[in-house]
Amino acid sequence: MAIGNYSQTESASRMWRNSNRYRSSMAERERWEYRVLELSPGNARATAERDLNVLGDAGWELVAVSLQFTTHYAWLKKRVTEMAH
Repeated sequence: MAIGNYSQTESASRMWRNSNRYRSSMAERERWEYRVLELSPGNARATAERDLNVLGDAGWELVAVSLQFTTHYAWLKKRVTEMAH
């Protein structure tokens, strides 16, 4: 019985180590690229929407907007994945 319990514990430990290896290897491959889009008050709303839609179609995701006195900024990110070798 003790041998069986030891084997189960060893298997669970091996599975945990393997899952951590998988997560860390995925984290090494996962990269983010960031971009800041300036949205000036002089820009028409339609122009800002067009620019954001073009970036969205290219895979960019809007993550924040910063409202300043004279200029607003849109912060975007895009996942960049590298092919595993």
